[in-house]
Amino acid sequence: MVLVSATGCNRAKGGRGHEERSVPVVVQPAVTGTIVSEVRLAGEILADVEVRVFSLIPERITKLELEEGDRVKKGQVLAVIKPGALWQAVRQAKAGLEAAKTQRKLASIELQRMKKLFRTGTVAMAALQRAQAQFNVANAQVRQMSAAVGQTYSTMSNVVIKAPISGVVGQRFLNRGDLAGPALPLCTIIQTESVRVKAMATEFDLVKLKKDQRVRVTVPAFGERVWPGNVNYISPVIDRRTRAAWVTVLVKNPGGLLRPGMFADLVVTTGKRDGVILIPSRGVVRRINELGKVDFLVFLAQRDRARRQRVKIGQRQGGDMEIVSGLKVGDPVIVVGNHKLRDGTKIRVRRRFLRPRAMSPSGEAPARAAPDGPGGPPRTPPVTAMGSR
Repeated sequence: MVLVSATGCNRAKGGRGHEERSVPVVVQPAVTGTIVSEVRLAGEILADVEVRVFSLIPERITKLELEEGDRVKKGQVLAVIKPGALWQAVRQAKAGLEAAKTQRKLASIELQRMKKLFRTGTVAMAALQRAQAQFNVANAQVRQMSAAVGQTYSTMSNVVIKAPISGVVGQRFLNRGDLAGPALPLCTIIQTESVRVKAMATEFDLVKLKKDQRVRVTVPAFGERVWPGNVNYISPVIDRRTRAAWVTVLVKNPGGLLRPGMFADLVVTTGKRDGVILIPSRGVVRRINELGKVDFLVFLAQRDRARRQRVKIGQRQGGDMEIVSGLKVGDPVIVVGNHKLRDGTKIRVRRRFLRPRAMSPSGEAPARAAPDGPGGPPRTPPVTAMGSR
């Protein structure tokens, strides 16, 4: 009796041990959609035109008529520099010019006298030639001193510093009484009707960019607002240290909201492919095969069993993954619970997402979920059939 009883218990336990349990899963069909290729960059906003204003005279600033943020016009007086020794240089140049003119007059008189004597045969040709040479030297000295006077007056005109362009004073580096000079700028004048966004692109992104491509520009300070722009410049040289190159985008700036120094995000659409097969990226399982390589797998729901299918993946876009080969439209892909599965595992579909009747290129058509079995909606969060974004 004891042996029979023990045998019966073992059989009962063995029956329960071989009972196969089903894995709860969520199924979503493969759909067609659009893949949009984009290049995303981060950059800094710069003024489209920025001019540094210098003083060509190393002297003190006696008058300063500008503040940061002031709007100035071309030719407007910004500052006045102390003339210092410039007036003395002007007087000296004028005196030198008068002396040179006097010497030329004396040389001209001597030349005329030698010509008369030469005609009468009193002097030789050599004496006439020396007089002509002296006159030529005196005439050259007059021209030289005239140029010196003009140079001193030109230098005097630099005492008054004027705006070279119309714009806004961006920064002021000197104050009244400071020593100005060619080494340190007085201020910067910027024009912000248009701005430039300067960013660095890697060599992989650089080959996808072209001049005049349209760019969507967003600034974190303004939330989701988008400014349209165009690729204006692509550096022909890649930096050997960073393996990246500079890219400049030109953006219209009505109202002057975009200010130099702000950070900006750039999105460049470089390509678009319609009719590709898409599934949620979490439906793809990565596993190492016998050769040590990575296989990309999906599990399909066939009645109450999971069937493993090897696929080739393409580009990822948001929460979607492109399937290049291995699937066809409408295949029931397990997207939740697939990491617990093997080929042939028994499954229990908790929720099945029906394929949308029509998919827009933007992927905005929602999927309809149909729970299998009683009990109402399950606790699994809804998963939408994804197209392109």
